[in-house]
Amino acid sequence: MEVRRRQLARRWYRTPKRVWPYSGHVAFWRVFSAAFAIWVGSASSIYAQPSTSSTHARIDSLLESLSREQKVGQLLIVGIPPGPDQFLVSERLIKDYHVGGIILFEHNVEGMRDPTVPIESRHVTEAIVEMTTRLQWQAAQSSSSLPLLIAVDQEQGSAVVLEKGVTLFPSAMGLAATNNPELVRQAGRVVGEELRALGIGMNLAPVLDINRGEARDFIRDRSFGAGPNWVATYGAAFALGMQDEGLLVCAKHYPGHGQTARDPHQGLPVLRSTEQEIYNSILPFRHLATHGVDAVMTAHIAFPRLDLENKKIPFSLSRRAITQHLRQTLGFDGVVISDDVIGMRAAQEAVGNDPSRAVVKSVLAGNDLTILSGVGGSYSVGPMQIDFTIDDLQHCITDLVDNLSEEQLNASLRRVLRLKSKIYPNLVAADAIPNRQAALATVRRSDHLEIAEHVANRSISIIDDSLHLFDGNSSPLERLDTSDDVLLAVPVFSKDDLTPLLMRHFRVTTVELSYNPKKPFDAEAAFDALVDSIESDSPRLLIFGVTNRDHVDLLDRINRYLSDRERAIDTIVISFRVPYLFDERHLEKMTILSAYSNLKVSNEAVARVLLGEASISSHQLPVSLPYRPFSDLLSIAFPNDIESGPTPPSPPIVNPSPSPAPNPNPRTALPLVGIVVFSVTLIGAIVAASILQRQSAIIRLLMFLAVIVFGTLAFGLISPDQFERLYTSILQVVQPGGAAPDISGAE
Repeated sequence: MEVRRRQLARRWYRTPKRVWPYSGHVAFWRVFSAAFAIWVGSASSIYAQPSTSSTHARIDSLLESLSREQKVGQLLIVGIPPGPDQFLVSERLIKDYHVGGIILFEHNVEGMRDPTVPIESRHVTEAIVEMTTRLQWQAAQSSSSLPLLIAVDQEQGSAVVLEKGVTLFPSAMGLAATNNPELVRQAGRVVGEELRALGIGMNLAPVLDINRGEARDFIRDRSFGAGPNWVATYGAAFALGMQDEGLLVCAKHYPGHGQTARDPHQGLPVLRSTEQEIYNSILPFRHLATHGVDAVMTAHIAFPRLDLENKKIPFSLSRRAITQHLRQTLGFDGVVISDDVIGMRAAQEAVGNDPSRAVVKSVLAGNDLTILSGVGGSYSVGPMQIDFTIDDLQHCITDLVDNLSEEQLNASLRRVLRLKSKIYPNLVAADAIPNRQAALATVRRSDHLEIAEHVANRSISIIDDSLHLFDGNSSPLERLDTSDDVLLAVPVFSKDDLTPLLMRHFRVTTVELSYNPKKPFDAEAAFDALVDSIESDSPRLLIFGVTNRDHVDLLDRINRYLSDRERAIDTIVISFRVPYLFDERHLEKMTILSAYSNLKVSNEAVARVLLGEASISSHQLPVSLPYRPFSDLLSIAFPNDIESGPTPPSPPIVNPSPSPAPNPNPRTALPLVGIVVFSVTLIGAIVAASILQRQSAIIRLLMFLAVIVFGTLAFGLISPDQFERLYTSILQVVQPGGAAPDISGAE
């Protein structure tokens, strides 16, 4: 009996029955090995990512191990002076004073670039990567090895720190002028992907201030528009786009500059807003706060209604305002960042022009992070002359170590570390060092430039077309002959871009309009140059660009001169900043366009529109004009469904429950994706095994390697953003026709 059993076993081993294709140990071990390879490839990359619990444990450990001096230093974001010694200053700030972040300015980037090399995007990109690499390397060598939070102001339009080496878009108002939130989100993704590739962790944007549509409003085109719903919709689109690519964002300036004409850089604005005005002002912030904005920046504006006991103290330095209004009323539990307390006179005036006192008061007021625009030198930041030494910083840290409560210190530091862990889960500076080659391959990529071009084309708006130059399918310049003369009178930053594009088709004479806020505009010289060109060349068309009131006054003077001539000249006016510089007297004599930016991408879009190479859409302007009121008809529903309807009613300010912090590791939050990809791969391996089991060993080996590669790629190289999009796509298939999740935040 035993012999018979052994014979049967030996026969089964040698000649397996093919009842199903996986009989026999060879096929079994083939499939098992493939499945094991998939498991190893996937599990190794999944578990290489720190879990949320391990991140929390790391934060708890840091709160226990860091000294009070180290903790206080982590609550400061500092700027470093320009020049060859900037890294000596940064090294001392990071290693000796444990600062938590660095804010970059244009002078820092210029200090990295070789002045003998022509300015090209690649050289600027390399300079930025070298700067962020050296800063994070200094942090890696510090006692805590915590990563730096490297931040920039990259709002778009003219409000950018990085003017070269990255893809740029029109201003926030220009983004909103596209009337397309999804397109704005794409722009945000481009900004987010490029800044992260450069080693920058946070963009101090978007601006959620509401524009009043007045020429003296200092926010101007940095605002998305005139209505709270409008600003909430497009501000959320831009913010979500950046967050899609792992960039931290900061909504500013809470509770809003919209009702003031005074620039906090020049002095302290005092707003006596009504409850309704305050509600409208904070609505965009509430919308973003309830849906995962990373940080909120407080404004250097006094709101007596919000702090009756300290009527001359800006919101940013008022503990009552921050704790009771921002934390409790808005329900925001994320990171609160102060606006710059060193380079803005509004903060200085409130504390007797004592920068050190402003720093200390900002931290004590409840700001988790305080921005100091310059430490370690004497130089200009905007209109302010900075003279804040490292010794001054030492006095601030000592004062805070002595006076800041342990409870507040740990609470703020926990929020800051939680913020950093969103982009650096291990909280180790070595992980934050960017990849130079990846950055060069990412920044100003062709698809990014195409998106910027499309956004710029869509942003061009018709303010008025009294001359009917854009009626029908033809453009103004299509009506001209190539022998006709065109007079181009625009500021220098637009002249260099527009002139060569127009000269391909027409004879162009240019008159440069100076634009320097620090110098008076020479209107007489500009007027004489324009008259000389008109008399000598007899142009058929005048293209006139404006950026401020001085240019508009010159335009009025030229119009009076042209009205006395026998031969009329059609005039197209282009506003390169805001569309509300004009009034009714301009409407009957010219066609007016708005480009919302003087960047190259907007200048080229203007040329395409004038030449008929891009169409101009008729849609709502983002701001109110005296002769064209703004209607805030958007309900807050982003990203896909934007419905028209009455503006939501304004209920009293309530305390919405804060939303949970987003998972810093989206990959672990999507187990369904892992199951689906693993299952599909395993089924494919089994099918392949059944098909290839009679093939040669080489083919079986190639199949085996393909399974390993696919499994590793599926779990190791798919970015968190791609996982999130895949997950969304799966849900849309599983739940067809289901309602989109409500992210409106509107009551």
